[in-house]
Amino acid sequence: MSRTALLIVLLPLALALQQQPDLVHVDAGTIRGNIDAASGTRSFLGIPFAAPPVGNLRWQSPQPVQPWLGVLNTTKFSAACLQPPGTNDDLSDLPYGTPVSEDCLYLNVYTPYPVPSTHLPIMVFVHGGSFMFGSAMDAEYNGAHIASLTRDVIVVVVNYRLNVFGFLASAVLKQQSPDGSAGNYGLQDQRFALQWVKRNAAAFGGNSNLVTLFGESAGSASVALHLLSPLSTGLYHRAILQSGAFSSWIATTFNSSVAKYIAVASIVGCCPTSSCSDSDPAVLACLRATDAYTLLATIGSVPTSDGGVNKIEWNFVIDGVEVLGDPLTLAAAGAINNVPVLLGSNGDEGTIFSTFPATLNAAEYDYAINEVFGPQLGPLLLAQYPLSAYPDSYQASARLIGEMMFNCPARQSAKWMVQGRANLLHPQPVYVYFFNYTSELTKQIAPQLGSFHGSELYLVFDDAQYLVTPQEVQLGKAMVSLWTMFAKTGVPSASGRHHMAEYSMETQLVSTLDVGSIVTYTSHWKEANCDFWNAVGYPNY
Repeated sequence: MSRTALLIVLLPLALALQQQPDLVHVDAGTIRGNIDAASGTRSFLGIPFAAPPVGNLRWQSPQPVQPWLGVLNTTKFSAACLQPPGTNDDLSDLPYGTPVSEDCLYLNVYTPYPVPSTHLPIMVFVHGGSFMFGSAMDAEYNGAHIASLTRDVIVVVVNYRLNVFGFLASAVLKQQSPDGSAGNYGLQDQRFALQWVKRNAAAFGGNSNLVTLFGESAGSASVALHLLSPLSTGLYHRAILQSGAFSSWIATTFNSSVAKYIAVASIVGCCPTSSCSDSDPAVLACLRATDAYTLLATIGSVPTSDGGVNKIEWNFVIDGVEVLGDPLTLAAAGAINNVPVLLGSNGDEGTIFSTFPATLNAAEYDYAINEVFGPQLGPLLLAQYPLSAYPDSYQASARLIGEMMFNCPARQSAKWMVQGRANLLHPQPVYVYFFNYTSELTKQIAPQLGSFHGSELYLVFDDAQYLVTPQEVQLGKAMVSLWTMFAKTGVPSASGRHHMAEYSMETQLVSTLDVGSIVTYTSHWKEANCDFWNAVGYPNY
């Protein structure tokens, strides 16, 4: 086709896109989104960023989406990735009736409207849910609230494969993979989405060279692994980790994942004999031909990662390609990408994870701790977290679990980052926050939860239905400003008055976020208990 003929074909499309701001041309075709003039936002929902990972593409790296002709309506959410109908906490539960599907590699884009002439920073969010649950379609991840409030960032929220579909590994999967990877399809999906953002940022008014990757819980752990992966370098330029840093629960050994593979194959009838092999192509072919819901039904019946007391059935796999080694060992060795990082945790992280009743007496509490953590670690934990120091056995166990899984790993991760960058010519800053506010709704409905795991999300995404007092609204707007200013400049600040402290080995300042003062500083935060965990090691839970 001649240059003139090509211009004749493309000119009407270019004019239509210019005149219709609900139309955007991405690399696979043209999409139509929603314009909400009242809130001043555009939203493009359910944009396909990869081919459906079904059939022979099940347990393969994400592949390019097939281009389409005409205009694709992206005005409604796509299906969530396949997952069970309920979880142990409301934050991960899908709203009733939310469709789920193996065909789920879609993302949502939220922009201000009208779009400013300058290219805006982009914030890409990875949802949590224990690697088993959750979706970009969850109401608490509505990026329109951020885009409307700040008017100067674009928010992208991504789906990625979960549970048995996202984290299953075997020898034959490694053999069939072009790069020898296996078991980290969820991580690869996230990177594929980041690559999509890089290619298509300008079409939405975004700056592909100013991307902040942020996530919560399992999504935060995902961000941590991208910080360790050379394959993700250059696709993001800042990182925010909310309640999930370099921790023992974020990755498992390859052999542990193989045990899950064999268990799944046996349950669904793909292992005709007791000597099932994870290197047998026939077993893999059988698994790929198995109905997706049959596979989904196996996820609570497979061995937990590396045994012990770990209750995370699915997580990333140390395959030597996507995850090069034990994340804690890599982080301690300074293998963390040198970008500005904001990380932190909440005051009552363990309350939604503890299964201890509040009514245990001292003898029963001692027995329960020893039963869960074993005869070697149990007595040490009882000395560090005695029942007498807490209101009841539930609160004691919740504090133990929260500091073990989230608070102290955040502190240690910050130290590894600062120490690993000490000799660099241009070390990037690290900021540590501690969210310590219990919302009015929580006080009314479930006061024992406190500032529970994930409760900061309602403020980070400025979800007005959960912010019922003027002080909460003020804190929410300040947190949105802190997060988005970090995305724009690499320094978290709000209204020119509230600034987080840069973390250093000398001061070890942690910025506490709460109503009233918004930001206050604590030096050597949780030092005694976190030094204890560093000494005894972090068990899987």
